Amino acid sequence: MNQTTKSPSTNRGLTGRFLIIVVLVILTSIPSIMVQGLIQERISRKHFAESEVRLRWGHAQTLVGPLLSIPYRVVQKTKENEVEYSYHTLTVLPETLEASGAIEPHTRTRGIYEVILYETDVQLSGAFHLPDIATLQIDPEQILWDQARVHIGVSDPTGIQKRVSLDWNEAQLEAFPSVSGSTVLQQGLSFQPSLGADDKRPILFKTTLSLKGSNTLTIAPVGKETRVSLTSPWSSPSFTGRMLPSTRTVSDQGFSSEWYMLDMNRSYPQYWTGTAGMLDHNRSYQIEESSAGVALIQPVDGYDMATRAAKYAFLFICATYAIMFFMELSMNVRIHPVQYGLSGIALCMFYVLLLAIMEHAGFMAAYLVATVVIVCMLSWFAGMLYQRRSVIYSTASLLTLVYGLLYYILQSEDYALLSGTIICTIGLFVAMIASTRISWYGESEDKKALQA
Repeated sequence: MNQTTKSPSTNRGLTGRFLIIVVLVILTSIPSIMVQGLIQERISRKHFAESEVRLRWGHAQTLVGPLLSIPYRVVQKTKENEVEYSYHTLTVLPETLEASGAIEPHTRTRGIYEVILYETDVQLSGAFHLPDIATLQIDPEQILWDQARVHIGVSDPTGIQKRVSLDWNEAQLEAFPSVSGSTVLQQGLSFQPSLGADDKRPILFKTTLSLKGSNTLTIAPVGKETRVSLTSPWSSPSFTGRMLPSTRTVSDQGFSSEWYMLDMNRSYPQYWTGTAGMLDHNRSYQIEESSAGVALIQPVDGYDMATRAAKYAFLFICATYAIMFFMELSMNVRIHPVQYGLSGIALCMFYVLLLAIMEHAGFMAAYLVATVVIVCMLSWFAGMLYQRRSVIYSTASLLTLVYGLLYYILQSEDYALLSGTIICTIGLFVAMIASTRISWYGESEDKKALQA
């Protein structure tokens, strides 16, 4: 094996230079950590801008209902033989529920940030079947039929665009903004239906809600059988919630999706009793958590890509310093630690350039521009250090390959770990081969080491 032979003093200097490079790697990692902090700060600013737009337009929407709330009294006698009443509510869910909506996406800007918004008309229809009151241990004479309400939960009423009416059998009911009397809803709309003990036939209902919202639309499966159909020209949906759609189609022209959900797919029954704001027997039903729907997402999140790229900064710094160190030894050129440090800072500037340009021109264009700038800068710097034109071309080719591999890793999200591990392993193996061609202790010391 051919090795470069050096004097003992030179080799002591070689070890010292190597240790200085290790210290420089650690020091240069500090700016790379600061870059990651800068990315998180920009993400926070983006979220703040999005929240300001959503506050005025409408947040993510979750629809629950309709629910039928029927109040009743429970008669109790005290020790003094006086009559007391406690008021409870019977909540009944629909036997069938069909929900459909066409989501029309919009984008709004707040400064340099884009926010995904939407408008939709959601049609709700189905039927109620009143339960057998005798099986619920409720005195029929104590039911307050005239105070019954139909509730529809809307997570953000700010997004309601038009007045809402409900077709209730042959009647048409007007909505008012309250869910007073509901045991599970926090905000939404209410209707005052006409009910009586003799209503044995199914009660048909139908309504349309014109809503504005942002990113996500979900619907709770409150029917014993629930069918949901959502369509949109948005080509990058993310189906979210407790259940995935039964059928879905996604293309460049948009998506269509359908859900079929049963009461057996959820954790709450078809009807229950409770007092205002709470349930009997200390039960708790989180109906919103059973909802399913879709989120409109950006196909490429530049901040996510920049964050992932910045996590490779330490490896880039180590690889660049290693290349400069081995070139320094092979060409017998001394490089000052300050010049190593400037090279490391240039590598960190790649991520700052990437972030700054990405906010205005998109990730792909930003990555290309940042790569060209840093590759040209470092290649020219290497040519000045080693005083050879061939070094400029070789450095440019090597750095282009490295940044190309990083872009491949970022794009292949599912195989990023595997790809990155293979590339790092190959790089380590090349460094091990290169290290064997260096006489670290001097020729005589190396022979002693091999004999030992």
